[in-house]
Amino acid sequence: MGSYIGEGLTFSEAKKTKMEKVTVEGADLAKEIAKKVNEDFDKKKLPLMLGMINAIVEDKKLDLNWELFR
Repeated sequence: MGSYIGEGLTFSEAKKTKMEKVTVEGADLAKEIAKKVNEDFDKKKLPLMLGMINAIVEDKKLDLNWELFR
């Protein structure tokens, strides 16, 4: 799933077209912890983790600020 999201698909697009009958480990967990993780962790320190969680939960394309990786 991470590869598909990284390629620009949303979670629901990837699930429907690429992984329809596959259990996506961690997706339900991401939905459960998203609010708390976004409150407690700094996006500047963990941009990939928070970006992936938010892409899954919000069902949006992954949007990363690449400057935070420097």
